[in-house]
Amino acid sequence: MTEPPKVVTLNVGGQVYTTTLYTITQYSDSKLSEIFNGESSVPKDPKGNYFIDRDGVLFKHVLNFLRTRKLVLPNDFKEFEQLEIEANFYKIKSLQEEVKKAKESHQSVDSGPEILRLFYSSGTKLVLAGGLGMLQQLVPNIRLLGGSIAKGPAYNFSTAKGVVEGGQATVPLKLEQLDAFLQHVVNEGFEVKMSDFFLDGNASQVWVFVRKYFPDPRILCMGPMNPEIDKMEKAQTLPSIIDINVGGHVYTTSLASLTRYPDSMLGVMFSGRRPVAKDSRGCFFIDRDGPMFRYVLNFLRSSKLNLPESFQEFDQLVEEADFYQIDPLIEALRKVKSSQRPVASCQVIRLTLDRDKHGLETLLTVFAEGSILEEVFRGHDCIGSSLIFSFDKEQADSSTAAILQEIINHGFEVMTRLSHPEDKSINEWFFFRKRR
Repeated sequence: MTEPPKVVTLNVGGQVYTTTLYTITQYSDSKLSEIFNGESSVPKDPKGNYFIDRDGVLFKHVLNFLRTRKLVLPNDFKEFEQLEIEANFYKIKSLQEEVKKAKESHQSVDSGPEILRLFYSSGTKLVLAGGLGMLQQLVPNIRLLGGSIAKGPAYNFSTAKGVVEGGQATVPLKLEQLDAFLQHVVNEGFEVKMSDFFLDGNASQVWVFVRKYFPDPRILCMGPMNPEIDKMEKAQTLPSIIDINVGGHVYTTSLASLTRYPDSMLGVMFSGRRPVAKDSRGCFFIDRDGPMFRYVLNFLRSSKLNLPESFQEFDQLVEEADFYQIDPLIEALRKVKSSQRPVASCQVIRLTLDRDKHGLETLLTVFAEGSILEEVFRGHDCIGSSLIFSFDKEQADSSTAAILQEIINHGFEVMTRLSHPEDKSINEWFFFRKRR
């Protein structure tokens, strides 16, 4: 059987990809290695491309994993079940493991943003309330600090996905240590949504923090090197207009754009000082993510990074920029990354219910950004970040239900309900809405 060419074109379920034989056969016990090492027959489509009857869209992630040995998925990726099926078909064990981890990680954060409440009183102690796992993460050595964590059914709370095990941590903390601890909370991905200061015999402060899941920044590193590239055709004088095939996507650009940054991988590759691989049509070939190269090339053309507002593949673009070793692009991406706030798209309403001991009067307080209060409760006097309603015993239930419904009508969803530890009546709600 004739050995397949070093640069191969695959038709996967109607999606065409171009890669190298080295990339797709590097895992010797995989299905792709079986196919292209002659252990299985390789059918071809009418254009002569090797054909695999599998999901063509998801093969992009399989191929990128083979190129970089890392699984990097878009922020809004949802097709974990099908990707798991594809990984099993191709019999790439390390990919199967990474898909499983990504799926579990996605499920663990799918219940929505996490809420952390902090209370600081008398300049001596800090009380943290929220999910038990979150508290243990924030203060892992609490007992060494002289603190404690209380847990049990009374601290559990409801979310849209079910009941979450809650807790309350108490930590001795001096006033001069408070700022450092708040910074620690922010460094863990939380953002202050509400804060207040009040006098109850002592000077007390309260904060509400929210953390929405955001993928960890990827460690920048080079993808696996292809030892066969050095054996490809001899270096040559390059034309001023160049057709370049990146993973099956053909771009036409100028030699000046590709060599704008001489110390980059592209600058060296198209300097004429080393051989450059070509595909069967004579296009210069790079075995990387084709659609992502559009943003790389646009940066080379203008030295500016412009991404769509709905762009979801930031981490994959970071991988590509690092592979091409374009330092200004890497720096631009880092600036974008550092400017991104994990919960920038999150709007929160907190609602508390207080009844007097005789049940004659109910106070309902709504906490939110001023613009949100004005939107939801138009016609009411919204001063600052809170709005207070007072109801008598007969009005309390119906009026509270009407206010809850009004919040929901404006696109908010109930994120968390907190119950009174003694009578189990719900006395606090948190609502969440993606920022419009």
